[in-house]
Amino acid sequence: MFLVYIVGIIMTFSIALTSWDSLNDLSRMVTAGEVVSDLFDDVLEIRRYEKNYFLYSQPEDLKNLKHYIASASELTRDVRIELFVSHDEALTLGKSISEYDNLIDAHPPPSNQRVSQTQWAKSLREKGKNILDLTYKLSKTRQDLKHARLRTAKLHLLYAVGCLVVLSVIGGIFFYHKALRPLVIMENHMNRITGGELIPIDAKFNDSELASLKVAFNKMILELQARQSQLIQSEKLAALGTLVFGVAHELNNPLSNVSSSCQILKEEIESDDLDFKKELLNQIDAETDRARDVVGSLLDYSREKVLKEFDISSTVLETIRLLKAEISPKIHLEIKVPEGIRIFGDKQKVQQVFLNLIKNAVDACGYEGNIIISADRSSGRNVEIVIQDDGIGMDSATMNKIFDPFFSSKTDKKGYGLGLFIVHNIIEEHGGTIDVDSRPGAGTVFTINLPGEGRA
Repeated sequence: MFLVYIVGIIMTFSIALTSWDSLNDLSRMVTAGEVVSDLFDDVLEIRRYEKNYFLYSQPEDLKNLKHYIASASELTRDVRIELFVSHDEALTLGKSISEYDNLIDAHPPPSNQRVSQTQWAKSLREKGKNILDLTYKLSKTRQDLKHARLRTAKLHLLYAVGCLVVLSVIGGIFFYHKALRPLVIMENHMNRITGGELIPIDAKFNDSELASLKVAFNKMILELQARQSQLIQSEKLAALGTLVFGVAHELNNPLSNVSSSCQILKEEIESDDLDFKKELLNQIDAETDRARDVVGSLLDYSREKVLKEFDISSTVLETIRLLKAEISPKIHLEIKVPEGIRIFGDKQKVQQVFLNLIKNAVDACGYEGNIIISADRSSGRNVEIVIQDDGIGMDSATMNKIFDPFFSSKTDKKGYGLGLFIVHNIIEEHGGTIDVDSRPGAGTVFTINLPGEGRA
């Protein structure tokens, strides 16, 4: 780019010099042309007063004739006239005017010498005509040279414009390949980053500046990947904290029941009512199983990635069990998920999808509302899962951004805005799709399509 800049300056300077030289030539030609024009006008006046002098023999005509002869003779000695004729031709023209002047000074002989007077008049007219012809030729040469210089100046201007156009095109192509195209690549990668794709630039740049920019950009991508992984892990830990709170709440009831049954059994241990004691032991056993199921749900959620077939209905129920402490008593939760609908994938990740979507529905409803969770087989062997609420809803601008990383529509600013971004990625990992439909004040519907069992 620096070289193109230098070449552009040199070309512009050269064109300016050429144009200045052409303008100087035209200026000199115009100035010299004025001398030729004055000379031609003087010669015409000489011929006019010559004619008058022959006709009327007035002293005034002779005086004017001598004046224009002197003026013309002086103009022939002007060096500017040599721009149109050679030095010898200028001398010849001056000599002719001088001879003409000498003929004028040789006053015609007495009238009784008729032949000599006629010869003198003839010689004077021929010499005058010769001067006029030479001056006309000089004027014609001036016109031709002027037109030639104008054509040359136009050609120089045309060549200059052509060179500038060619240089501009070459510079534009060079600028596109060296600067604009790499910047477009950078811009496309930045747009992909805003969409959540943290992919390093793999294009090769020859310029050291762009190569350094690429290295810095890729380093930034790696840093963002590391930070995003940390934030996603933090989001998972925050969700896990929510689940732990729910598990603690859920465990409290069976543990209280177990404690109460144990206290009663200790008091009635020596009684003879065996059936009552068995009933208390059965209650302890049932509450223990209940506590085990709650802990098992938490362990299933926190377990490492395992691909297997699992039932949607039980997964939804386990998720609701973990979130039970977060759900207001005035929120009506309706589950329309028949048993036997199975998919193949990572149960923990799919459960995280349900966890995030159900928790968002609960947050949207607030203290009171309705949430419907349904599932059915759609076209082919795909499974369609719908989570619907009648909460505050979203406008179209918010819907367009909800799957973007770090975007959150919640006013309390809880979390990192990665919940739905994680949901979208998990659904894509399982080869499925997720759609959303919402209107402000009319609730929100999330529709998930996942491949059925054995198809992931």
